[in-house]
Amino acid sequence: MANGLKHAPPHLLSHVVNMIQNDNPFVKQLCQEIHIFSVNQRQSENMMKARNEYIELIRGYLNSATIANQLEEGVRIDRVAVFGSFITQCVSNNSDLDLCICLNFEGEKSPMPVTVLQSVYRDLQHNRNLKQFFGDHRITHLSFVSSAKVPIIKFKMNGIAVDLSAIFCTSPPRTCVAAKFINAYCQLDDRFVILVTFIKTWLRSEGDPNDHLREFPNSYALTILLIHALQWYGIVPNLYKSHNEMFNPQKVKSWDDVDVGHEFTHPLDENS
Repeated sequence: MANGLKHAPPHLLSHVVNMIQNDNPFVKQLCQEIHIFSVNQRQSENMMKARNEYIELIRGYLNSATIANQLEEGVRIDRVAVFGSFITQCVSNNSDLDLCICLNFEGEKSPMPVTVLQSVYRDLQHNRNLKQFFGDHRITHLSFVSSAKVPIIKFKMNGIAVDLSAIFCTSPPRTCVAAKFINAYCQLDDRFVILVTFIKTWLRSEGDPNDHLREFPNSYALTILLIHALQWYGIVPNLYKSHNEMFNPQKVKSWDDVDVGHEFTHPLDENS
């Protein structure tokens, strides 16, 4: 979300565009393959419906007395927020579910969020009555990545990857603001969605996904770099600068402020 961003030389982009021969058969084939790739990556209505069902089941489980009884005194789960590509127009048929347990604490010194994750992880490991929360949906590939920059619980629900993090907060976390920020660019131009989907697909083919949680840049970091590059060429506007009140985490105070349903148009007007 760079603010003081310089632009490329004015004629650089037009020079690059003029070098591309649109009638070249290889360029035409590439355009066709990009279109096919985009169509194949789309998430169907059934996929979307299933993932939304999983989210509600996980929320019900985390808000249950089973979990509440295992939390330290004064700790309360306020909500389970969804962020990441699933709530943006960059969602694909391979998109996982990124969930954040938003916590409140009443007391003198709040515990670390990782202790809440540890409690949830232990319950997922040893609770023999998970069926009452998840029905016939299977929880598999359960692991706790404590060495990540942000510790998370990873598991799969009917084969769909779920990443569960936790944070103590009184306003929407940065991850939710970031999702709205990226989705705004998705709404500005469909080609941005294709670019992001391509990057995420490429990233999945590169190395161990757990490395992306530690040292290797993850898809979010690469998407921000992509936005930076597009701003440098003057292809997309700097929304962080023009709409700072919407995308500056320090100014976002309510959950309504991170609603990704806000419709952006291009060119942006003063009311968008």
